[in-house]
Parts: sequence; structure tokens; C-alpha cells
Amino acid sequence: MNEFANRIALSEAGAGLGSAPSWAAGAKRGLLVSASALALAVAFNAAVAPRPAWSVICANAGAGANSGTDGAVGSNTACGLNADASGAISSNIATGVNSNASGDGASNTATGNNANASGEEGTNTATGISSNASGFGGASTPASQP
Repeated sequence: MNEFANRIALSEAGAGLGSAPSWAAGAKRGLLVSASALALAVAFNAAVAPRPAWSVICANAGAGANSGTDGAVGSNTACGLNADASGAISSNIATGVNSNASGDGASNTATGNNANASGEEGTNTATGISSNASGFGGASTPASQP
């Protein structure tokens, strides 16, 4: 046996039957520190990091005071300057400059600049420039403008 093998055999033999080798305590400590650091990073991310919109990312969405809003609801989609697809418990879609498909508990769709399909608990659809199919509850007749 060479000198290195002899030292390992003696250190492990002296440890007794069923005991961990002398290097095991350091390895366990390193693993514990790594796991703790990972758990801390995950907790920090969950508690501090801002939540992005969950649905669609449009060019320049969320940048500046004039960008669209989806009301921080994952099922709403706003794409366009000042587009508004806000509303709790809803699936609103607003695409176009100043389009409005807002409303709580709604499924409104406004497509086109200045289109308005807003309304609480509605399924309103407005398609085209300055079209309007807004209203509370029920479904407004789809509006189309050239």
C-alpha cells in the first residue's frame, strides 16, 4: 500500500464501524450552505421582484407614462399607446392607440385607434377607428368602422 492509501485506511479504520469518513462533515456543511443560499434567493425573488404582465408583451409596453395597461391581470391584453384593457376577473383585449376594452368581469375587445368596447360584465366588440360598442352587461352589437 502506498503512503496515501495507508493514511486513508488508518483514518477511516480509526473512525469506527458505521462512522462517516473525516471529509464528510465538510461536504455536508458545504451542501447545507449552498441549499440555504438557493432558498434565500428564491424567497427574495418571490417577495421583492415586481410581477410583469402575464399575457402579451408589446413593443414599449409598460415604458413611460403613456403606455398601455392590462390592469396587472394576466388574462387581459393591452397593446398600443394608452390602450386600456384593465378589469378584474376579466379577459379584455385592447389593441390600438387610445383603445379601451376595460370592465370588471368582462370579455371586451377593442381593435383600432380610439375604439371603445368598455363595460362591466360585458362581451362588447368594437373594430375600427373610433368605433364604439360599449355597454354594461350582455353583448353589444359588434361595431365596425373603416
